[in-house]
Amino acid sequence: MKKISLLLLAFTVTVSSFAFTNFEPKFPTNETKTITQEIGKLLQKPSFKIDEDIKANVVITLNQNNEMVVLSVDSQ
Repeated sequence: MKKISLLLLAFTVTVSSFAFTNFEPKFPTNETKTITQEIGKLLQKPSFKIDEDIKANVVITLNQNNEMVVLSVDSQ
């Protein structure tokens, strides 16, 4: 009887782990490309003067109101 219950427990754990790992990502790739394109459009003609090329790493997030929030900017 113990072997049957142990086998049933192992089967339940296996099935539930497969069920929870089969999910779709939050952001499909086409939405990610759209966000990247929109950011590119915003940066094509900036409203500030640029004297030279600058490389910067910017970390952003989108909030519930579809607003872009800059978390950090790393540059020289």
